[in-house]
Amino acid sequence: QAETPFDQRESIEEYLRTVEPAMAGFVRALVEKGGGVIGVDDRRYFNACTDRGPGKEEGWAFGTEVFYISSLTDGDIEGAASQYLSVLPSYKGGRGKTQKDGSREYRSDDGANGGELQVDYFPDDRSSMHYESGCVPSDGSMGDLNEYMLPTVEEAFPDLVVYPAFDEDTKQPNTPPPPRNAS
Repeated sequence: QAETPFDQRESIEEYLRTVEPAMAGFVRALVEKGGGVIGVDDRRYFNACTDRGPGKEEGWAFGTEVFYISSLTDGDIEGAASQYLSVLPSYKGGRGKTQKDGSREYRSDDGANGGELQVDYFPDDRSSMHYESGCVPSDGSMGDLNEYMLPTVEEAFPDLVVYPAFDEDTKQPNTPPPPRNAS
């Protein structure tokens, strides 16, 4: 739940203009470290929402699918976070406790507006991540948001290899395709 009263939160338009590109840059930096290959599960969303706060105001929310990236290191995540997420002053958080198997969670939350980024790092497997805005108001600067079409992952990252992270029938993880420049 966002800490800021609904009408004082960052608008969804401002989120799409400033926060989303920084988050997408973070994703791109990690995918580049993983050979330019990104698995996706579920769908992006951009839809109307109702804030859970006392006024139950109507707003808008954006969220990505879950992205899967192979061959990351802990240092890759830290480096990309310091480069891309440092430009988002309202986002706070960082490295979670490292588990016995070397996995850990990296979280960055925008407590004021209710947004979040989460990376689940696994040293010998695919790491996953997603990010989303909170339920925030519209400032009207993009016109009728019912008409707004989110870009697909392929459109957002046209130079990356995008594949379904899980088999549609068996629901088992798909093997990532070879990196972009592999034969």
